Amino acid sequence: MKRIVNLISSFGSSCPYTMLFKKAIRLLRGEPVIDKARLSDRERDLLFRIKLGQSIVLVGLFCPIFWISFFSGARGEVLYYNAFHSGLVILFGLGFILKYRIHLDKERSKNNVKNV
Repeated sequence: MKRIVNLISSFGSSCPYTMLFKKAIRLLRGEPVIDKARLSDRERDLLFRIKLGQSIVLVGLFCPIFWISFFSGARGEVLYYNAFHSGLVILFGLGFILKYRIHLDKERSKNNVKNV
């Protein structure tokens, strides 16, 4: 259940307005800006792949073929067919995110063990 909440939170944190709001709150609190220079190349690559998975999910969610058929009044098999394929794209993107999120967690735990 915690992973699902983290996944939803991850999507919410990708919103530009959320990023702007968080940055403004950090600035008002006087918190230091996260130094991305401390990330390893592997961590940057994994973060890029996680964002790529989020983009894949958004493509499946906002699939124009599904929404055009939905709003044009398609019923039955045509709508189910388009919904099924959009769902497959969403599941593929979620799997992509999950895979690289696990790799990122392993990489960070490996780096923390080395730094201690």
